[in-house]
Amino acid sequence: MDDKTKIELNKYISQYQEIQKNIEMIQTQKNMLLSNINSIDYSIKSINTLSNNNDELIDLMIPIGSDCFINSKVKRLDSKILVNIGSGIAILKSDSDTIKYLNDKKESFEKVISDINNTLEKMSSNLYSIEYKINELNNK
Repeated sequence: MDDKTKIELNKYISQYQEIQKNIEMIQTQKNMLLSNINSIDYSIKSINTLSNNNDELIDLMIPIGSDCFINSKVKRLDSKILVNIGSGIAILKSDSDTIKYLNDKKESFEKVISDINNTLEKMSSNLYSIEYKINELNNK
């Protein structure tokens, strides 16, 4: 293999490694968004359960800070929900407004995930073409 081919091969190997690293970072971001969506689904399910409950006691673990919880029993959700809307700001919302807010948030996460999937597809395609070029150069 001549020097020119070695230089070209090293260039493609560097590009390949960089794209792989970026794919891993983007995949991590996607996984975080999927985790947030699961959390939103759980919150919506909990709100619905508490809102539609008939006087049956439901066990809850209530956060009191620093990853500490207390056990409590609740009959139904008959007050507003404190919703963190970002930047340290929280507002009171009804159960239906909270569910709408959560669904809107979930929808925006799903849109970002769709964009991420498109980006990952393009990056994977680039990765395969670079891999093909690397193999061609190795076989010279």
